[in-house]
Amino acid sequence: MKRKLVLATAAVLMLSILGACGGENKDAATGTLPELDGRYEVDENTPAYQLDTKEDNKLVWYVNADWWNTEWGNDVVTKKIQEDLNLEIEFVTGDDTKLNTYFAGEDLPDIITIFDANSSIAKSASQWAYSLNDLAEKYDPYFYQVAKEDTLNWFKMEDGKTYGYPGYSNSQEDYDSGNLNASTAFVIRKDIYEALGQQSMSTPEEFLDVLMQIKEQFPDVIPFGSNSMTSDEGSLGKDLQNFLGVPIENEDGTWYDRQMDEDYLTWIKTLNQAYKNGCISDDNFSDDGTAHEEKVKAGKGRDPAVHGKQSVKKLLGQNQGAANAEIEKEGIKDFERLAKKYGVDFAVRKDKTVDPPRYFVFVRAKDADALDAICKEHQARSMTKDKKPSVLAQLSKFKNLVASVPKKI
Repeated sequence: MKRKLVLATAAVLMLSILGACGGENKDAATGTLPELDGRYEVDENTPAYQLDTKEDNKLVWYVNADWWNTEWGNDVVTKKIQEDLNLEIEFVTGDDTKLNTYFAGEDLPDIITIFDANSSIAKSASQWAYSLNDLAEKYDPYFYQVAKEDTLNWFKMEDGKTYGYPGYSNSQEDYDSGNLNASTAFVIRKDIYEALGQQSMSTPEEFLDVLMQIKEQFPDVIPFGSNSMTSDEGSLGKDLQNFLGVPIENEDGTWYDRQMDEDYLTWIKTLNQAYKNGCISDDNFSDDGTAHEEKVKAGKGRDPAVHGKQSVKKLLGQNQGAANAEIEKEGIKDFERLAKKYGVDFAVRKDKTVDPPRYFVFVRAKDADALDAICKEHQARSMTKDKKPSVLAQLSKFKNLVASVPKKI
């Protein structure tokens, strides 16, 4: 059986040293690390990926989770790694059954990610994986300048070597400094955040307001979700407390009752109200970890498009043809309200290069029929409320302009 590297959760740096011990190299089958053979000169002050000029490196990375994102090179982080390391990653996902199948065979993936450091497979890593110590000393001693000594010692096995490195850990130095790395974060999808105008959500009132906007404008999206709560409170317990900065102990060193902290209880009540408002699904309290992650990965079944008001860049990025027309400032609110009513995707741009500023509305070509309905309703309102004729004239001109734009698929 070929020896490979096991990671509890992958450390990016380790990607720079695996090319020398993966693939079909026969020495890997004996547990002996292959020689560099002049490929580059090891330098403890320089990362190996900066010294190694070999191109077209490829690693197979198995992650023991069906829900894991298998894309590589499309996001900012992995694209940068791909460029710096000249590295391609083929992600393979599965469950314990698939992992056991690998061990029953003769060949293992180059990297294996296991989420339970106490599992029997992780604890037996010395029998089938290369140690980080041996890899670093032979190929990349710079590793010791960035890896935390406390972390390496924590995961050290009986032979005195470490075979896995977590994606998250805090050392004694981190605790002493008070600057702890977070393992969980509360995030919002970038496209939705931008579509809503990047509003603040720092207070309970703002938070609930934004959730309601998500519910109304993105009906296929669950506004808020947390980690699996089948065994405990998930990320709404200590993770939320840490996020809020709830202390662990009192000034005299006695234990602080974090569960009764005033700020924490305020946000728990806020989340309870969010649930009552229909912004948190019942499944949030019953889904196990796998089911939860699948929904997160799929955006609750699919990746819904951004609808309603959005940025010009996002609208044009839909590649469905678009047109723009100038509109008076006082007509914008009416247009936004009616566009929302008729399901029109649009963007408003303010031109600040002139005084007074000019305003332009961008709309997709496919929404020409909806614009016709908007014009008719606006005309009816103008008749009864003595609206300025110029606004209606602009909308009518806009409707004709959009109708002339070819619709792209």
